[in-house]
Order: sequence, then C-alpha cells, then structure tokens
Amino acid sequence: MILDNIAHRDSYRQMADLTQVLEYMAEQTVQTMPEAPMQLREGEVFVNPARFTTKPLEECRFELHRNFADVHYILEGSETIIVADIAETTETTPYNQTQDISFATCTKGVVCTLYPGDFLVCFPQDAHRVGIMQNAPAPVKKLIGKIKM
Repeated sequence: MILDNIAHRDSYRQMADLTQVLEYMAEQTVQTMPEAPMQLREGEVFVNPARFTTKPLEECRFELHRNFADVHYILEGSETIIVADIAETTETTPYNQTQDISFATCTKGVVCTLYPGDFLVCFPQDAHRVGIMQNAPAPVKKLIGKIKM
C-alpha cells in the first residue's frame, strides 16, 4: 500500500507504470475527467472514472484483486478506504477472473481518508474497503488507475 499526495509523484519515478498513471491523473480536473475508461497501455495500464456517493461502513465490502493494482485518486470530495492484508480476509464472493475481483469480509485494517489530490495504491495483497463515508453520505469524483502486476 502507498498513501501519498499527487504533489509527491516524482518520488515514484522508478516505477514506470505507476508514474504513467500518476502523470495522467495529475493532468485531470473535475472538468476534464474522462467519461469512459482511458487506456494508457492496452490491457496493462488504464484509468477508470468514478462518480458515486459514499456510504456507511456496513454497506461497503472489501475488494480483492489478483492481477491488477488499484490507484485511487480523489478529484472532488473525500473518501475513507480501509486496507487489510488479504491473508486476514474471508472471501464472501468467488473470484471473477474476467473482472479480476472478489469480495470479502475482514475485521482488521488501516483506515485511510483521502481528500482531493491524495492517492492510494492497493497492490494485490491489499484488500480494500472503498466508498466509506465520513460523517454523512457525500458525492465523490475520482479516478481509479489499474496496473497489471
């Protein structure tokens, strides 16, 4: 897991795919946010736009991915994400290979609250419970980078 701000993206120059995603994200604003997924390298590196309203903790599930790392980047609003080691999770929905996702429960985790300009990288070993509200449901606009591992 990496939690940082886009202003520090130069710190990750040795990671070419992450650098490509972060540079693309740094160029985006709420007004220029793409409407559809953007391929940065066919099948290997892409960015999905997301617009949603945060929810209470109990309505959010842990996501697990096997083949891609996620890069969550907040453009507008704030989102709490809990990250846990996949070894601590119990799978509740079988793995879908086409979508590279399964869902799980977990009682442990590191709580990360992201604000505009913040990003969180979740590697395949990092289960992540996304979309959690802080005090009340609120709208979020963000980009989710996907990097093939």
